[in-house]
Amino acid sequence: MSDMNKVNKFEGNRRDRGENRGNSGNRDNRERREKRDFTREAPYAKDSYLSRVRVIADYQFGKGAGAGLFPDDCEFKLSATKRVRYILLGKERLATLRANDGRLTLSQTGAKRLCETLPAPAYRVIVKDEVGEFVAAGKNAMAKHVTFADPQIRGDDEVLVCNEKGEFLATGTAVLSAKEMAEFNYGVAVMVRKGN
Repeated sequence: MSDMNKVNKFEGNRRDRGENRGNSGNRDNRERREKRDFTREAPYAKDSYLSRVRVIADYQFGKGAGAGLFPDDCEFKLSATKRVRYILLGKERLATLRANDGRLTLSQTGAKRLCETLPAPAYRVIVKDEVGEFVAAGKNAMAKHVTFADPQIRGDDEVLVCNEKGEFLATGTAVLSAKEMAEFNYGVAVMVRKGN
């Protein structure tokens, strides 16, 4: 069979399967997509953003955390997809809403506000005073230096690192659960994002 006959046979088979229909359906879909306006703002009010991030904070850190962390005059920076990305107070960032899991990561300012809002020992990891200076400078909190951790802390939780006097040192992500922090004598307990 010649190459030309093979091509004609293939085109005939496509026609039989309905693949070579007039492209009117595809053209209509394309026109509809082109008419959509992707540049318009999301149809949410500022107070809707505020109530949403407060609910997320309450879920993540406990009841009342949202109102303490995010005051009424917060501002919001949106992502390209018009979702809340950064929560600001004036020019300072309080928190970032992670796109991959919808949880909050705190800035230093946000973590201090949360520390003042949440009653101890909620979401706190207490480290020995002798390493407080290093943790405050941004070094990770090691398991052997942890003297206490809130029992509800699980790996990947956002936590507050404090010294034995209860003074805020840093914020970061728990690598271990509270039980593991108490039992392990080696390794990183909290990956510190930023020191005090």
